[in-house]
Amino acid sequence: QSHFPSVQDKGVSITLSNPEVLQRSRLVFLAVKPHIIPEVLQEISGLVSGDHIIVSMAAGITLQTLEQLLPSGSRVVRMMPNLPCVLLEGAVLLSCGSCSGQEDEVLLKSLLGACGAVDSGPEPWIDAHVGLSGSGVAFVYVMAEALADGAVKMGMPSALARRMAAQTVLGAGALLRDSGKLPAELRAEVCTPGGTTIHGLHALEKGGFRAAVLDAVEAATQRAQEMGRQQKMLMTGTECLALERIWFEKPRYDEAERRFYEQMNVHTAVKQDAGANSILQDIARARENIQKSLAGTTLQPSRGPAPKHSNPSHRSSPSPAGSAEDYGELATRLKNLELENQTLRKGVEDLRSALSRMESRVSVLEKRTTTPSVNGTAPQKPPTAPQKEEEDEEDELDLFGSEDEEDEEAERLKEQRLQEYAAKKAKKPALVAKSSILLDVKPWDDETDMSRLEECVRSVQVDGLLWGASKLMPVGYGIKKLQISCVVEDDKVGTDFLEEEITKFEDYVQSVDVAAFNKI
Repeated sequence: QSHFPSVQDKGVSITLSNPEVLQRSRLVFLAVKPHIIPEVLQEISGLVSGDHIIVSMAAGITLQTLEQLLPSGSRVVRMMPNLPCVLLEGAVLLSCGSCSGQEDEVLLKSLLGACGAVDSGPEPWIDAHVGLSGSGVAFVYVMAEALADGAVKMGMPSALARRMAAQTVLGAGALLRDSGKLPAELRAEVCTPGGTTIHGLHALEKGGFRAAVLDAVEAATQRAQEMGRQQKMLMTGTECLALERIWFEKPRYDEAERRFYEQMNVHTAVKQDAGANSILQDIARARENIQKSLAGTTLQPSRGPAPKHSNPSHRSSPSPAGSAEDYGELATRLKNLELENQTLRKGVEDLRSALSRMESRVSVLEKRTTTPSVNGTAPQKPPTAPQKEEEDEEDELDLFGSEDEEDEEAERLKEQRLQEYAAKKAKKPALVAKSSILLDVKPWDDETDMSRLEECVRSVQVDGLLWGASKLMPVGYGIKKLQISCVVEDDKVGTDFLEEEITKFEDYVQSVDVAAFNKI
């Protein structure tokens, strides 16, 4: 409020009432903190009409959120300026909502054009604009500060260095804006072969200047997107509270709910009481009928005069027709019970007889399996023929001769099988262990005759050695080495032998190395 007098001097009307702003203006700018937006929109939403244009400068508040908090069909625009707008050299980006037309964009561009450059685009560009123009101003300030510090380091006074750095940034920006050339073209015009600029740019590239600026813009844009998501989550809860009307009248609705449930409980209790009374009456009538039926079947009717009642309408004895019907029903039930009882008794008798038969069967089986003893001694077996017992004893005693014969036969079969296996194994060819070796043979210099060197290497011939393909591989400075492969039998030829034999050719061979060794 301290700035109000200076603003009033310029003919600007001032008010502290947001609804008054809506009543007196058609173009409304929301220049408040993002967390205050829901409260402001709740206050003015009832006054927003199709003639109003609502422009929001709050970071993170999307067009969708603004349209949800305002009446349907509201014309909404989101804009993002930067700090140089105070000097009328700013950069402003607009994004119109779904209900805003082309005329709204033209109107805002004409009004905001006095603040600097104004452009429009889709809403996702707003976050990139924050990283480029909003935060980019600070990046340029850091660069200007570094330029001045560099000049001070080289001996220039601090005040002069700051003025020159500011003018350098201002002039470079104006030239880039007005010339219509690309930054790379202007940079190429400044650089001369072997000059100071190219050496300075080389130092910037070594320090990662370009990558650092890219990362700075990316980080600022991502932070703007993150703030938008956080603000959207916050707005979800705030919007519910801002648009909910029933909460503020909660006591009245609680009282109405209490009365409703009390009335429901009263009706339920009345219905339950009525149902309980009807059930009790039915039970009483049933008991009375049972008692009357039992009295009719067990008691003989008296031959004396019937008792007189003072009031005929309150007689408790049933009518003759009713007594006859009850007696018939009771007699039928008793007959059914007697039949059921007889059936059950018959089933029980059948089960008892089956159980007794099973017990007798089990006892018979037990007698067969166990033979009883008399006076503690087992019964004697019937005697067999003595001649047969003697023959069995002779068969049992003739054991040693048969075992010897079986051992000799088994030993003979074992030796025969061993001989057959040895003969079969001798016929099979023996496996020979072989290896594939790749040798690097290096000459003394580039004047060595490599063809003669290869002839010397291949002249090494022994049993178990087979030379393979070869090729010349460059080593450096025009020198080439011979790379040759061979197959050797491991039991006959080794790598030490090959190295000793090849290095004997001292005129051609400097050294021999094993480049690869693989078992076959």
